[in-house]
Amino acid sequence: MSRTENTIYLLRRYVTKHGIAPTRLAEMAGLHPNTLRRMHHDSWNPTAKTLRALEALVEKEYGREEAA
Repeated sequence: MSRTENTIYLLRRYVTKHGIAPTRLAEMAGLHPNTLRRMHHDSWNPTAKTLRALEALVEKEYGREEAA
């Protein structure tokens, strides 16, 4: 599995685990809500910019969970 594929897998798992709608996750990451509309489809192909924004958000959120 490539790093990109792994990141997409982790993002999908994060959204499912936390019950966050993809549109809400996009807003939290400062992205347009439609950016993640198809994130659960196999054909979803996010840009590097999108992945960086999401990685930063998820890392920040995981840090909060560990601190709690």
